[in-house]
Amino acid sequence: MPRMTNQVITFFKDDARRVPFPHHDPLVVESHISNMMVAWILVDDGSSVNILFKSSYEKIGQTTSDLSPCTLNLSEFSEEGLISMGQIKLLVTLGEVPRQAFKYCTFVVVDWSSTYNAILGRPTLVEFGAITSIRHMCMMFPIEAEIGRVHGDQKEARQCYNVSLKELVMVIEAAAPKQPPHEEVEV
Repeated sequence: MPRMTNQVITFFKDDARRVPFPHHDPLVVESHISNMMVAWILVDDGSSVNILFKSSYEKIGQTTSDLSPCTLNLSEFSEEGLISMGQIKLLVTLGEVPRQAFKYCTFVVVDWSSTYNAILGRPTLVEFGAITSIRHMCMMFPIEAEIGRVHGDQKEARQCYNVSLKELVMVIEAAAPKQPPHEEVEV
C-alpha cells in the first residue's frame, strides 16, 4: 500500500498567471524521461496507460531489445486497434529543482505517428499522487513537506493541435476521390 501524504493540493488564481483565457487547451508539459528532456507530453487523466511513441522511445536511446512483452491492444487509436511493441519501466522526473520527484513508471511503446512524444496517463498520476487542473494548465504533486508543480505550455499545446490538424487534412485530401471539374450552365 503506497504511503499517503496529508498535504493539501489547492490551485489558486496565481497558478494560472501565465494562462491566457479563455482556453480549452490540453495539458502539454515537458519532463525528463530516462534522463532525457522530452517535450510535447500530453497529460491525460483519461488514459489507463502511459504511452511512449516509437520515435520518441528511440530518441531517448532505447532499443526494442529493452522492451518486455506486452499484449495490450489499444483500441482508442484506430478502428482496428493497435498492438503494442512492448513495455518498459523508465525513470520519470516531474518538477524543477528543488521541488522534483522521481518515479519509475511503466510505458507501453507503440509504433504510431503522433504529434505528442508521450502520454502520461493515470498510472503515472497515481504513482506521483498528482492532481491536474486544465483550467490552470498545471499539475501538482506532494514532495515531502512541499508541493511540486509542472506548468503546461499553451503555445506548445496549440502547436501540437495545429500539427495534428495539418496531418489530418493531408490524410483527408489524400483519401478524397478526385472530382471531375464542374461545368457552369446558364439558366
